[in-house]
Amino acid sequence: MRLPFQDESEERYFRTYLTKTSISVTWSRSRVFSSSLWDRIIMQAAHDESYLREMLVAIGSFAESKDVQSRGYVDEAVQMRVFAVKRYGLALRSMSVGLSKLETSEGPRKALIGCLLVCCFEWLLGNDFTALTHARSGVKILRQWLRNYRGKNYKAGLCSPDSRMIEDELVQAFLRLDKQVATFGDPGTSEEHKETIYESIGTIQDMPSIFPDLQEARLYLELIERRSIHFGYLAAECAAAAARKTDPSTAIIPTKGFKEENSLPEIVDIRALKYEIAQSLIRWTSAFDLLCSNIPPLETDQLAGANLLRAQSIAMDIIMKVAPGGPPPDHQAIIPEYQSILAITEEILAETKDQRQLGNFKFEQGVIMPLHIAAKWCHDRKIRNRAIELLRSYKDSDGEPMREGVWDSEMFAEWDECASEKREGSVWGDGSERIGDGHMRHAAKDKNQIFRLIGSVNWERRSSSGSSRSDLGRGMSGSPKSDMGRGTSGSPRSEQGQGRTGSCVELGDAEGWVEELPVRASP
Repeated sequence: MRLPFQDESEERYFRTYLTKTSISVTWSRSRVFSSSLWDRIIMQAAHDESYLREMLVAIGSFAESKDVQSRGYVDEAVQMRVFAVKRYGLALRSMSVGLSKLETSEGPRKALIGCLLVCCFEWLLGNDFTALTHARSGVKILRQWLRNYRGKNYKAGLCSPDSRMIEDELVQAFLRLDKQVATFGDPGTSEEHKETIYESIGTIQDMPSIFPDLQEARLYLELIERRSIHFGYLAAECAAAAARKTDPSTAIIPTKGFKEENSLPEIVDIRALKYEIAQSLIRWTSAFDLLCSNIPPLETDQLAGANLLRAQSIAMDIIMKVAPGGPPPDHQAIIPEYQSILAITEEILAETKDQRQLGNFKFEQGVIMPLHIAAKWCHDRKIRNRAIELLRSYKDSDGEPMREGVWDSEMFAEWDECASEKREGSVWGDGSERIGDGHMRHAAKDKNQIFRLIGSVNWERRSSSGSSRSDLGRGMSGSPKSDMGRGTSGSPRSEQGQGRTGSCVELGDAEGWVEELPVRASP
């Protein structure tokens, strides 16, 4: 069935999304980590809802504007961005009305798809914290829906409990967003941290001794990463309890609304929980090694995907070793792991260079996080400097820094360099001058330029039965918090969040404002 496009431009930008954006946002063009989310599930939903089509047209127009500008057609590129911003505004208005009319059963799915596309567009603009605000809303919607299936027999933390209602791929997308939200955005409550950790404990216990493919290995690794991030917040609460001279190995955290059979534990043994998460990573590594031993040497795509997971798992192992809740880490003993991260990521960057011709934005986490861990935490300066060099070399075919969600290769290279200089000193002194005078905020380039569109979307509205209005809908106003949490990976949240804010304008002023969009190639 042909979609009802208003004109040729709409159809062209829609096809740009399908042929370029839907491919570029996934990390591997080889489809080792294949997903039907961007090119099937979202496309099918766009057939049913006009506001989703408008959103895809806006994304396609903005993506094409960068290609046009790179060829020297600056005026045409500006007009495309004007078109993209206006269509985005129209989509938001239509989405607000459309979600309010949905039946309860289909509300969560349509709200999640809409929220995902809003996050994608905001990330393309460079508005990281606005995107994270919306992502937080989507994660809350998903968590509320999943509570209806508490205690049911399914692989919690890996897939959907009912793929007829919400597909596995959509659930997995928001589980991945949860990692970024918890690390860089609003960390959530103690109750939510415990819920994330304990709802999937059965899935972890049933982890296979050998993975059938890289996709399942990836899902289990992401689950371990997500549990460890939320563990970090509980460990911080435990440290606060220790400061109050209570038992440092446990933290008593009130639990509300979980008094049924599958209730959450009220007392968390931090040391035991850290040991359990560390052991799950050891088991994952064993199952992963067995899988990799069966990959034929000529299967280069499979090997590249395996290398990516290897680098991420090593970074995760380092995080667990330096996390609170155990003996002080032996930093010298960890150095070989940092060296492995450098060797693996260097190979990945060389092998994927030709895959960066479709854009500089990836929705999914890739190599930036492991390189950041090496650049920030390694006690060997040569390793830190090499990690920073690799971050700076990670660019698309137009020379723009690559972004993996909120992970920006240039921004993290700059931040890690500042942190390294503060530790050991440099021609800048100890680095404090660069940090103190706002250099860190400038390093974000203005990842936080915000524009305010007329109208708002309350993501919770009609997304589930009995839901009440809350702060979830406020994200659409475009005003992220500057103190959005304290993650375990050492993110520059508080500095970045204080970056300059763009002019708050109405849609009618889009043409005058569009040149201020945070796109590095803009005039």
